[in-house]
Amino acid sequence: MGTHNSVMAAAVAACFAGHALGATLSISSDEAVATFDNSGSAGVLQIGWEVGGVNHLAEQDFYLSIGRGGDSYTDVTPVALSSVAEESVTINDTPVVIIPGVLEIDPATIVVEYLIDEVLTTISYDLTGASTTPSQPGDSSISSIKVNVKLENLSATEEAEFRFRQYTDFNLNNTPGDLSVSVPGSGVGFLSGGGVLDNPNTVTQTDVDVIVTENFAESDGGGAVLPVPDEYAYGYQPSVLSAVMSSATLPGGLPTTLFADLAWSFGWVGTLGVAGSSTDTFEIVKDLEVQFVLGELIPTPGTASLLVLAGAAAARRRRF
Repeated sequence: MGTHNSVMAAAVAACFAGHALGATLSISSDEAVATFDNSGSAGVLQIGWEVGGVNHLAEQDFYLSIGRGGDSYTDVTPVALSSVAEESVTINDTPVVIIPGVLEIDPATIVVEYLIDEVLTTISYDLTGASTTPSQPGDSSISSIKVNVKLENLSATEEAEFRFRQYTDFNLNNTPGDLSVSVPGSGVGFLSGGGVLDNPNTVTQTDVDVIVTENFAESDGGGAVLPVPDEYAYGYQPSVLSAVMSSATLPGGLPTTLFADLAWSFGWVGTLGVAGSSTDTFEIVKDLEVQFVLGELIPTPGTASLLVLAGAAAARRRRF
């Protein structure tokens, strides 16, 4: 259940935070660094994740559609949270202006928030880094980011239908072309019998010596069950982004080619109850891990991959 006093305090804090718009911010842990663009006229966008001395992330953003008053979220074009401008809301009869941006930052954690149509979205990133940078073939470096996303309906009079999407574009080894995107245990890529995910909580992307894995938590650690994704898309990056920005359901697998720029998206749909009810919030927790092994081909976990990881392809990649 949402607590309005704490929400208002957080909103006011955001208005006066010393990390308002106008900077590129970084958090770090040991040898890992995550970078966020806060320099525009709107919200915060993750634009980098350096592991093993190399940047592996092009962009991670989130998209939200809200339907109210009989309108469905399917009637609303998804809005990128990184593009959200400031918005006003009345909390406990007090007008509050929420500025999208950084609510809290310390060396390894950053918390950002956004307001769209009286739905407050708070996202926290907790970075864990590796202690060394690989220098010899076979040396490895592992870093992880735990991302906690919370949606809260601030309207005391209307429920809010929502569609929330994560969009992730990794450029492993700091190059757009990567080898594969997969879900361990499925048939090809994300596909399995009947088009249903065998493991809707996990996705893997690989390059010659880098693997990134994302897992969605099934509980919050306190006994509450967290939702698995309702929709997904994977494949060629421009096609995935186009699907994410559409009001249609994500299409699943999209065509791609060897060494293409790959991306993926997961989406959740649901209804937030009126403020103060037991259903006025929605939460997901995900863990991203990048493992970098200098000079080695990392095999795709399980049997599934979007593209075949052939030895000849790996050799060709090394020559580029």
